[in-house]
Amino acid sequence: MNARRMFRSLWMNLALLSGLALSAPAFADYWFQVPDSSQLKYVVGNDSKVYLRNLNQFDSTVLGCCYNYWIDLSTAAGRAQWATLLAKIQSGQEVWIFVTSQTAQGTVYLGDL
Repeated sequence: MNARRMFRSLWMNLALLSGLALSAPAFADYWFQVPDSSQLKYVVGNDSKVYLRNLNQFDSTVLGCCYNYWIDLSTAAGRAQWATLLAKIQSGQEVWIFVTSQTAQGTVYLGDL
């Protein structure tokens, strides 16, 4: 391989890597804390989902009211999360909430960080 071809290949690879780094999705895989889960508002839908209605009151970067984030009750994991959340709501404990995107609707997950 001559020097010109090698130099061009190097620049193309650097450009590709820079493009990948710059196009990384923003607002992906996001955790935030709800200090007092008794303040959460929710609606149980006819579609086996519990919609958390006011997450934006705890973190202004996530979508606001009403049907943007949910727990899927059609799965065993979703039912377990819902039971955990109800217990935390009853006692006013903190809860960490995970959303896959701050700017798109989707399933939420609970966790401890």
